[in-house]
Amino acid sequence: MKTRILGLALLPFLYSCSGAASGGSSDSAASVNAFAVDLYARLGDGGGNLFFSPASIAYALAMTRTGARGTTATEMDRVLHFAADDPQLAASFGRLMGQLTADQEFATLRLANRLYGQTGFGFRPEFLGDLERHFGAGLQQLDFRADPDAARGVINAWVEEQTADRIKDLLASGSLDAGTRLVLVNAVYFLGTWQKPFPVDATADAPFHRTPADRVTVPFMHVTGHFGFAGTAGVSVLSLPYKGGDLDMVLVLPDEGTPLAEVEARLDAATLAAWLAAPAPAEVIVALPRLRLETTFDLRAELEALGLCQAFTGEADFSGMVPGGGLAIDEVVHKAFLDVDEKGTEAAAATAVEMRATSAMPARPKVFNANRPFILAIRHIETGAVLFLGRVADPRR
Repeated sequence: MKTRILGLALLPFLYSCSGAASGGSSDSAASVNAFAVDLYARLGDGGGNLFFSPASIAYALAMTRTGARGTTATEMDRVLHFAADDPQLAASFGRLMGQLTADQEFATLRLANRLYGQTGFGFRPEFLGDLERHFGAGLQQLDFRADPDAARGVINAWVEEQTADRIKDLLASGSLDAGTRLVLVNAVYFLGTWQKPFPVDATADAPFHRTPADRVTVPFMHVTGHFGFAGTAGVSVLSLPYKGGDLDMVLVLPDEGTPLAEVEARLDAATLAAWLAAPAPAEVIVALPRLRLETTFDLRAELEALGLCQAFTGEADFSGMVPGGGLAIDEVVHKAFLDVDEKGTEAAAATAVEMRATSAMPARPKVFNANRPFILAIRHIETGAVLFLGRVADPRR
């Protein structure tokens, strides 16, 4: 019978299980953003719409990393861009969580963590203490042995509550069994209204060019106003702030005639940072399609390709969770939701880490017409942390 631990949440590649990932930063927001770019490249291969929460996934894996040791910990540090064996890792993520979830008058940003453990199972007190203290992840005991499906219902209900019912049934039927011992849960939810809303009566159908030869008709929202804007290195970058000024949506639109794939091919952490820093005040005429995206990903293959290898094998060392270790990651599952309309944005995500036992103002207005595939990010401005990242290839889906 399998013992499992589950956690829920948040360019061709230079490294995989046969190579080494680049080193990481001790700054948790920078780590999240660097990991976001890496994962975007893996998930975005093949085209189509893409939307996920790097923050949710990073928090789920950071909690898992708290219990990792040896080579397993080293690989997680490289892939997640953490400083090697950083004793302040959990505290850094705790500080970032405090900044992200500080009281906001005009927007809702919720980042929540929780542990569900088998009644009477012997996890290390220091592991549970670190997650409680730094991640706010208190332990609720459930009896997976007696009724795993009832336990699944409790966990899914918590995720739905934290995400305003936007992420449902994250744990599918049969995903828990009598061998389950721990579920680590992360959920992210955002609801914000535009600082300058799009007038509803200005919305009109217009063509969206999926490719130069393929276009579809979708509703486009329109607004003109002062926004952050930059034209740089073959792209236009637009910052649309949410009311309150703590968060914004950053849109990256390739210049006309430049395929999005060409822009994505040069995307790395430095490029993302440059995009986020580029917008300056300008008068901008904006056309943006209404969006509603829902995505689900199994992330194991992508994480292995990034270099997180031992954690998925019988050699995994999670002895920081339980004396003697004997646990390995089995699957990592992620769900995300995005709804963008004239009023604002609603976004939510959750991530599951399943573990098994082993033995300046211009004179003319700028124009930002997102009528072709583009990249979007929702970020926390003060920390720079990218909470959600994605690509719109077809607004209808």
